[in-house]
Amino acid sequence: MITDIPTPTLFIRATTTTLATSATCTTAVPDANGYVPPDACNANYGFYPRWEDNVAFAIAFGLTTAAHVVQSIVLKKPFGWVIIMGALWECFCFILRTLGAKDQQNSTYVTLSTLLFLLAPLWINAFAYMVVARLIYFLHPKQQALGISARWLAKGFVTADVISFVVQAVGGALMADQHNVENADLGRKIYMVGVGIQLFFVLIFVVVVVSFYRQISHDIRTGTLKNRNRWIRPLIGVIFLVLVLIIVRIIFRFIEFSGGVSSSNQILRHEAYQLYLDALPMLLALASLNLIHPGMVLKGPESSFPKSKIKWWKGRSSAFEPLALQSFDRRENHSSNLSEYRLGGYHPVCIDDRLNRRYRIVHKLGHGAFSTAWLAIDEKTTKYVALKLGTADADRTELGILSHITHSLANRSIGEGKPSLIPVILDRFDLTGPNGTHPCLITVPARCSLQDAREAAGSRLFQLHVARSLAAQLVMAVSLVHDAGYAHGDLHLGNLLLQLPSSLNNLSIEQLYARYGEPEHEPVIRLDTETTSTEPGVPLYAVPSAWLGVPSNNITLGEAKLILSDFGVSFRPSDKTRFESYTPLVLRPPEAFFEPGTPLTFASDIWSLGCVIFELLAHRSLIDGFLAPQDEIIAQQVELQGRMPPDWWGKWEERPEWYDEAGRPLSNASDFWPWERRFEQWVQSPRRSRGMETIGKDEQDALFKLLQWMLAWKPSERPDITEVLKADWITRWALPAYQKGLEEGANNFANLYTLRKQQTLAHHYAYCVLKSSYCRFNFDDIRLHGTF
Repeated sequence: MITDIPTPTLFIRATTTTLATSATCTTAVPDANGYVPPDACNANYGFYPRWEDNVAFAIAFGLTTAAHVVQSIVLKKPFGWVIIMGALWECFCFILRTLGAKDQQNSTYVTLSTLLFLLAPLWINAFAYMVVARLIYFLHPKQQALGISARWLAKGFVTADVISFVVQAVGGALMADQHNVENADLGRKIYMVGVGIQLFFVLIFVVVVVSFYRQISHDIRTGTLKNRNRWIRPLIGVIFLVLVLIIVRIIFRFIEFSGGVSSSNQILRHEAYQLYLDALPMLLALASLNLIHPGMVLKGPESSFPKSKIKWWKGRSSAFEPLALQSFDRRENHSSNLSEYRLGGYHPVCIDDRLNRRYRIVHKLGHGAFSTAWLAIDEKTTKYVALKLGTADADRTELGILSHITHSLANRSIGEGKPSLIPVILDRFDLTGPNGTHPCLITVPARCSLQDAREAAGSRLFQLHVARSLAAQLVMAVSLVHDAGYAHGDLHLGNLLLQLPSSLNNLSIEQLYARYGEPEHEPVIRLDTETTSTEPGVPLYAVPSAWLGVPSNNITLGEAKLILSDFGVSFRPSDKTRFESYTPLVLRPPEAFFEPGTPLTFASDIWSLGCVIFELLAHRSLIDGFLAPQDEIIAQQVELQGRMPPDWWGKWEERPEWYDEAGRPLSNASDFWPWERRFEQWVQSPRRSRGMETIGKDEQDALFKLLQWMLAWKPSERPDITEVLKADWITRWALPAYQKGLEEGANNFANLYTLRKQQTLAHHYAYCVLKSSYCRFNFDDIRLHGTF
């Protein structure tokens, strides 16, 4: 319990050196913790601070700080540093107050903790401004509230918060001068001016939030709000709560300091007031933003402000990039790729450029370390295409691999606008420019990656029938790659692309811009001269990427058409020895760790494929390994598959920290996550809570049987891709969902005719697989290979 004994004081003791008319004070002998009566000359506190209460608040603020750090990283919200600063200052404040409670003669603890205590809430206030401005930019069709643009709202209110911060900091610093009444009283007045500025703008901002909330509620009721994230209104409610808590805290500070800073001010002599009316409201505000974090809503396109101008400098970076066919978040950071406009680097491209006398640039799709990707219109066919323009010094291995795979599959249907599971090259040519000669690939543009689609959805879930269909297509795509003699080598959701509907080609360029937004031109500025670059190898402006994607939970079965992308690390096990796995750690097969000297095989794909199938059905990966070290990944693999083979078990040096020799876990039951628990918590429960279809017992048994087989410890014990295609779950649930999707895609008799041919071929293919027979298709007549 908090008693009526005060905390680090803000009141000032009068001395003969500060006011001639004031009474003198005496120096008292401190007790064991340094406490002396408030009127003593050597008193730093107006009361006896409670160590236990300050420790509790320090721990509480520390926990919410850690949570905000993790959430900002996981949800990819860099602007979260603002709320982290607020939480961190509160935490440091109470650490200092805790130390001061045991060393009350140390004036440094009082001064620093007082400043942190007074100023920390301004960070929280600024974060609220930033979040609402981004919500308006993200959700409002006109990107404005009360007639003011979202960007100006952010600039205006954050600027006001900075001014308030500076004024309060000056006032707080003067008030911390505890032995000078005149300075402290001046500081009190300055501080109250700063608090008044803060309150004035907070009250105005409340009006903005209420107006925005009413508009969003109306759009939700009328169905005009395209974003269906269920956390929108709760997040606005949390922001409103945060603002109310800030107002409560401001009003308290007004009342507190209106009585002056002398020892006669009774509010300053009771710790409970500060803890309950300042610290507790801010703790509740921080915890509320943990509970419903802005990153749960601000996902995908338009969720952050674009930069007004882009700066460029010489230099280069290197990283591996996937085949850049899909659209990326259009609010990307350009600074990393502008350095690649150099000899051997990117080719400068502008909107309306015409390449190879045929392809007119319409928008940007994205960029990577070794290429830029653009949406273009083929003036010969009048269809939209993806144009991938490599750096002049790019490795062309991926091009050769992809060409070999698609040629071996005789997959030519893509040229007629029909869907394909493998990206097929429609055209290829070299383009010579100021930075060198660049390889250029033409293919069909994709909507987004499945990873991007998940991140754009609050649930991070696909509808069940959509997940089944995507799993079926992925298995068949891997089958096509393996049949061509290649292992893919990097299966994950970021390399699985969602095909754009064929109706895109019915849009004129003007209609395309109306639907997806016109390309923005952001000037490229030299860092050395602060002027627009005129060098021929650098573009005059940068173009943020278009967002053509859709949240995962909004993908319909008819739209669920997949492309397996990124063949940059694919290899032929028969003629190329590959020892290193490039898949993400949570999807990497165990032999890559335990047998680094043994070449990888097709079985490495099977392990990753099993993990990805689970991830399509769940709202997180099977191996939950964000920032997890290798040994934690292995421990989770053991949770799923049991004790590993003896030769590997003996090689695992960190095994004694996780399991005993017999394979029994050393942690308690709450830390153990076998198949059943992961399935219930990561698949069934989140689907059930959102009213989505769940998986029945028969299907669950079939799915477990398949995935446990695919994740067998030894590569030789896993099924090959043909056996995966024969599996009960694939034939009874996955393939039927895909075939149903084909039916939904048939909107007229012509499509229905094509559908019947697709279904016939699909059944014929399945029959050949099940009978293990050799089948020959006439692709010149059917031209549908890769569509089932």
